[in-house]
Amino acid sequence: MVLRALPLLLVCGCAQSAVRSAPADAGVPGLYKAPFDIVLGAVTMSLRESNFAISESRDGRLVAGGYSPAGDRLAARVLVERAGDHCRVRVLVPGDDAAARAIHDRIAKRLELPAPPPAMPPAAANGDSVERAYLSLLPICFDAVLKVCRERDYRVVGEKRTGDHTGAISAEGKGFALSIQLHRRPDNRTRAIVHVRGRAPAENRDEAARVVERLRTELKEP
Repeated sequence: MVLRALPLLLVCGCAQSAVRSAPADAGVPGLYKAPFDIVLGAVTMSLRESNFAISESRDGRLVAGGYSPAGDRLAARVLVERAGDHCRVRVLVPGDDAAARAIHDRIAKRLELPAPPPAMPPAAANGDSVERAYLSLLPICFDAVLKVCRERDYRVVGEKRTGDHTGAISAEGKGFALSIQLHRRPDNRTRAIVHVRGRAPAENRDEAARVVERLRTELKEP
């Protein structure tokens, strides 16, 4: 077993060096209600089941190397830390969040707990963005956003939806561009962030607010 794992560790050495030096908050996060030792064991087994060879395991920090189904070299880093009666787990697989989420799925299955939802987008942090939470399911909100874009004569230039959890739509108006991010929150609401750019900040915000309000009307929400 050791001899078979040795070449894998050698070829993945450079990639593992990169994940070792990555910021502590990098990667896909998850929160599990289970004791630290139990979660750490589930992480270890999940990495092995995902065909990663662990080269470092110390104080809740694991580094491993492996290959993608296409044969590309991969490195993973998992950080496990106590958070009250929970454990916070952050899985980093550079350039492959899907692989990180797959590891989370294995961890959750071993712990017999739900897999953590996809990470939420950052909160709107500037005057050109407006956000609101809606009761409607994300697919319904996604279709409503497209309808609002058509009604307001926006040209949709990009749209992407990942199941019932996340969605993003990009569009262009007369002299400005806008993006709408959707995320299904753990409290069963759909969060929408509308960001407009291309005009003065006040005008951008006004346009974003009009989209948010029109979306509320379209969804028939209070």
